Amino acid sequence: MNGLKVNKFLIIFFLTLLIPLTIFPKDYNIKFHFYEEDEKTPANFDKIEIKIISNKVHDEKLELKKGTWYDFKKKNPLKIKHDFSNYGKNCKLEIKYAGKNRKWETVEITLTKDWFNSGFVNSDRAIKKDWDRDEFYWKNEYVKLENSIYSDKNAYIFDIFFKNKLTKLKGIIVDAKNESEKILNANIKLDLRINKKLMGKNYDRKKNSATSRMDGSFIFSLNYTVIPDSLGFTPYILITRDGFVPKKHTFQFNNLGEITDLGKIYLYERDLTSMRDCKRISKMLEWNDQCMDCSCTDPYLKWYPEKGVCEDAECLEGEVKQWTLNSLGVWELECVPQFGLITSSSEFSYSEKSTCDEKIQELKNLISVCDIEEAKELVDYITTNCYRECLDIPSAYLIAKTLYISIVKPEFGTSDSHIKQMVENNMTEVTDLHKAIAWFQHLGSLDWNRVKIDNPVSLRADIRYQQAVINIRIAEILIKEKLINDKDRIDFSLCRYRSKRDIHNGGEFNIESKSLSIYSWRNIALGFIEKYDSIKHDAASHEFYFYRSLNADKEFLNAVRLE
Repeated sequence: MNGLKVNKFLIIFFLTLLIPLTIFPKDYNIKFHFYEEDEKTPANFDKIEIKIISNKVHDEKLELKKGTWYDFKKKNPLKIKHDFSNYGKNCKLEIKYAGKNRKWETVEITLTKDWFNSGFVNSDRAIKKDWDRDEFYWKNEYVKLENSIYSDKNAYIFDIFFKNKLTKLKGIIVDAKNESEKILNANIKLDLRINKKLMGKNYDRKKNSATSRMDGSFIFSLNYTVIPDSLGFTPYILITRDGFVPKKHTFQFNNLGEITDLGKIYLYERDLTSMRDCKRISKMLEWNDQCMDCSCTDPYLKWYPEKGVCEDAECLEGEVKQWTLNSLGVWELECVPQFGLITSSSEFSYSEKSTCDEKIQELKNLISVCDIEEAKELVDYITTNCYRECLDIPSAYLIAKTLYISIVKPEFGTSDSHIKQMVENNMTEVTDLHKAIAWFQHLGSLDWNRVKIDNPVSLRADIRYQQAVINIRIAEILIKEKLINDKDRIDFSLCRYRSKRDIHNGGEFNIESKSLSIYSWRNIALGFIEKYDSIKHDAASHEFYFYRSLNADKEFLNAVRLE
């Protein structure tokens, strides 16, 4: 008897479950489960709106019904029942969500009326068989079709994942000298603090960069969940492109889910050899492209910035330079006997100069006519065989200037490619880049207080500028390789110039075994920019010096942050 009672109870229970299914016909042909981002966070049903869109009839808002209490599989699914036969072959469901005071992407699903015809349904045909066709737009991150077969049991069931509406940042990179010239393949990097703060847990380092297209345009599509007002600092992008000065560009974001248009952003071509208006300094000067500097129109004369005149570069042996002001207030140079004694040139005619002295004099002559290629070959001989003579500041500067010009204005290719190649050959050979670093360091180690030289402030300013440029280019190449190509192990080593003890008067370059990090090179470059800035105005005010700005490089280097 007890068994019969149990059986009766079970029958009654199952009949109770079946009553809603038999009495009440199925009131849906599509069922939805809605989520925010993933299945862990259900969406707020009251914030969901579905509209059917078709070119056959007016847009129509569809009514969503909550699931019944016996829907055990998912909590409270939403459902619709609709006749889709009136909308032509295809129609579109547009699903909008307004939850949590955020902006969300609109979800679209394209439906075909055939899917709801009895022939399609009763033949048990599966939608998944046609997934290669373009109209099935749920094959994306927003929509998942749980079952591909329509049946009276479950209909079509869609899982909808509302995604945060993307915040977009766009602009156009153009040439500063000609804004009609758009710059292709410029690399644009967002300050990584921005994305880390505004993306939160969604942070993806791959979303930090963009590249300008043929028309110079670029766009970031950013999955931000935190409002930009909370940044606490001014956002910026870093722009790099071979052949152009890197740029830090600050801006302000619009709100979440909106477009911030930066408009045109101007890049200046990196041309260290570009012509300067030498006539602004003196009518005696003209631009010399080979020397990359203002030179006297008469190639046999030398420009003296502290005097503002072109005069003889050298006096005869046994003579010294003597300056006087003429009646017009213009400086004039006269070579007079040393110690006031007239010395016959015949006294020196038989004294042979050493080979090193001859080579240095030859170097001076080559620099005066700007024959850099010949001068570079001579530099290799002097630095190897004439260490004592390299302690002379004017001679040492000629060597440094020769190395500098050969780097920023190479015989073949661009400065960018030339420097990059030397950086990549860091540990295999002593490059001109190593030599330039060593030589400018060598110049700084010499005793400037005990030697009498012409135009000392301008000379120091030129040395600081060239030293800053060399180190800026190294830092820039290393940074770009890290930012753009994500090379973690790219680095570069310092180099020193020393006497070679086992060879009489010999000198040699030694690469240090320990490489410096990208940040070390950045800090070194910033240090030399500061040193140049500290002297350039003094040179300009006292010695007719025409200084150059390194502010753009300074801003860029200070702004760089690497993961």
